Amino acid sequence: MRAKLLLIFLLLTYPVSAFSDQPVNISDEKLQKILEEDDANEIRITFWDLPLWIKVQYILGVLGGLIAVWKLLPVVIAKFRSFLSSKRLQILNAVAENPGMSITELERALEMNRSTLRYYLRQLEGEGLVNTVRYGGSRCVFPSDAPFDFSFSLKGRKKDILDLLKENGGMTAKEIAGRLNLSVKTVLYHLSEMEELGIIIKDGKKYGLHCTDKI
Repeated sequence: MRAKLLLIFLLLTYPVSAFSDQPVNISDEKLQKILEEDDANEIRITFWDLPLWIKVQYILGVLGGLIAVWKLLPVVIAKFRSFLSSKRLQILNAVAENPGMSITELERALEMNRSTLRYYLRQLEGEGLVNTVRYGGSRCVFPSDAPFDFSFSLKGRKKDILDLLKENGGMTAKEIAGRLNLSVKTVLYHLSEMEELGIIIKDGKKYGLHCTDKI
């Protein structure tokens, strides 16, 4: 057994050197004697110098490995495709449940690497399954069959204003400022941006939701 292991080591370590200029097939007995008497560091032998039975076993082993890989390849490919499909499905489900999520929010929610997430989003957008729109310095993701309703993406003060309008209907900037303890100037700034996005409309001095059935 030790002799076989040593032969494999020598085959991998010294593939091109030989005892002599011409390769010869040596007998098992002679090979065993060489292994016992010579220093392992000085033994140099090529594949073609080995006995025939070793060559056959080696070739059969390589062929067997190749056949095993070939048989397992469809299984590996199927599992890889399943893995890819599960990632795509996770993204689609997250976007369907939270339309308008930013890529950063998706990345955190799914615990997915950003480059991987962007790769799948490009695929999904190319297939017409999602749409991405830049808003407020972020890129938001919507299902392809959903309208671009940016009210889903509102945060902070804009979200507070939106919630207040949903509860009370039309309100003036001064009324909103009083309810939220903000300056009128700050409220007007946010109302202006929300109006540009089509989330709210202005009717006289009052502001209200643009389309209540969307919220």
